[in-house]
Amino acid sequence: MAQRPFHWTRLPACVSLLGALLLLGSAAPAGHDPPTMAPAGVQATLPLAPFAAIHSPNPADYATYQLKFTYLGDQKKVVGSMAGVGIGRPFDATAFVPYERDLDYGNDDFTGDTLVVPPVAFKAFLDAVAAYPALMDTSFVAEPNASLMILRDSGPLTLCWEHLATRAETDLLFQLLRDQIANPADTATVSSYRRQMAGVRR
Repeated sequence: MAQRPFHWTRLPACVSLLGALLLLGSAAPAGHDPPTMAPAGVQATLPLAPFAAIHSPNPADYATYQLKFTYLGDQKKVVGSMAGVGIGRPFDATAFVPYERDLDYGNDDFTGDTLVVPPVAFKAFLDAVAAYPALMDTSFVAEPNASLMILRDSGPLTLCWEHLATRAETDLLFQLLRDQIANPADTATVSSYRRQMAGVRR
């Protein structure tokens, strides 16, 4: 991958790479089921949740959800990240940091206006994603085009899911989100980020 012409300071990882690999490779104790968290590649501290864990059937839960799209491909200028929240909370980029993997999320330092996604629309977006098994995958990809992270903290545990998307998947994810947005101004915002992240020439 080409080197970026600018550099951001990242927060230090709370565990070493060796420690993370040992944790991910640990076997479950005898007589116990293995953990249900999704495999996550190299991470800062916390494991990712599988898509099913953040896909709530209850629309009210989505009032406190957060999402962010981060461009991770080659670039010659800043491609600001897109933030989205339910109607019941402000956006908090730091909440995602413990779940970020060994990739450059530096564009998050340039997150633009936050998109407010009503709970019904938020749920409809996840329902749409669930129709594409490949989009629910949490596997680590060494050179993805973009990251979509969704944080759920409406239950007893805070859970975070991430999909590392190809360029075609990035385009599809933005299309699925735009289809759920009723406000024309918000639709235009999603379309603008879609052009930046799925239409950037490499």
